[in-house]
Amino acid sequence: MTALIKIGLIFIALILFQRTKIALTWIIFGAAFTVGLVFNLSLTHTIETIIKGATSYRALTLLLTLYLIAILEAILRNTGGLKEITSRLNDLIKNPLISGASLPALLGFLPSAGGARFSAPLAAAALENTSLKPDDKAYVNYWFRHIWEPFLPIYPALILAVNLVPLDLSQFIKRNIPYTIAMVIAGWFVISKKAKPVFNTNHPQVTGNESNTITKILKISYLSLPIVIPVIAIFLFKNGTEVLMISLALVVLGLLLREGILLTKSLSIFREAFKVELLLLVGAVLAFKEVLEVSGALSEIGNYFRQTGMTPLPIFTLLPFITGLLTGISQAYVGITFPLLKILLPEGLNPLPWFSTAYLAGFMGVMLSPVHLCLILTKDYFKANLLYIYRPLLMSSLPILLLSYLLFNLH
Repeated sequence: MTALIKIGLIFIALILFQRTKIALTWIIFGAAFTVGLVFNLSLTHTIETIIKGATSYRALTLLLTLYLIAILEAILRNTGGLKEITSRLNDLIKNPLISGASLPALLGFLPSAGGARFSAPLAAAALENTSLKPDDKAYVNYWFRHIWEPFLPIYPALILAVNLVPLDLSQFIKRNIPYTIAMVIAGWFVISKKAKPVFNTNHPQVTGNESNTITKILKISYLSLPIVIPVIAIFLFKNGTEVLMISLALVVLGLLLREGILLTKSLSIFREAFKVELLLLVGAVLAFKEVLEVSGALSEIGNYFRQTGMTPLPIFTLLPFITGLLTGISQAYVGITFPLLKILLPEGLNPLPWFSTAYLAGFMGVMLSPVHLCLILTKDYFKANLLYIYRPLLMSSLPILLLSYLLFNLH
């Protein structure tokens, strides 16, 4: 019980400190340091454990993988590849509702902080000839921008999750794909009820344009290969993060050669992609995990819950959900709660459905968080009312949470 109180207080402090201007990285490093001292590790041992966690092979592999993802995003943005994909898709699809949802979804293939702001102008243009209000347009841009996050392996939170537990990456992806499908269905149900689309009739009618359509689809598929190849590689091979890292490196090299990007420009892109905050955050999370394990804090808490016989499912859903809701950051709910949940999992159980449920619960918390950067930027761009955005957001989020419960019980 004492261990639970200690961790609970540290956990509450960790959440509260995120309301200050202190960076999340240093808050988590501080939490790791506090856990070590509170659970009777010496100062030297605590520091050594933090360094070990932040510089382990798993940490370095993860850091390199995330850096390669950032490089891929920077290349596609600088070469206009992503803009060309969205432009061609907009030309191909004549239904503004489908186009308005598809464009933010396409940009969602490349995760970036506040990424919904990049897709907002495209979504606004596509949805111009509809009866959607600014609040609904903001919802479309925000919701469909994030539909890939439950399973796409280039999202940092997902990679962090499977490394912390650890889990088989390909199995985790397969398990979570239904959530993305459900998000598409739920989002479409919400907007189709609210909008009366005006189909684009300005395009000239071309007789026998079927082959032209196929050509456009093939071109879009070709342009999307740099994003799709790493995902395919993960399904073909079973080494998880290592396969993703290698496939990303090959894709980045191929893009540099294909686009004829010279050394000077390459170095500029590498510098642009080098986001110190994200890399340090990953190091902090893995250091926090290491200290929790070495200090014996997780073992003590796990023993307490096993002795009390408390049902772990509410903990696996509420803890990530609340953390995601309060922080608005996916890496935060994974890094803060998953190390603790790992020790609370009853012995002999398959961790996949448990952590899939926890991941989805935390993600829905992030989606509903009023401090989620994408939500704030989207609201500002469309000059929408945050309260009114929450109406469709709740309508589509609650069924997803219900689905996670149903899938858990079917495992």
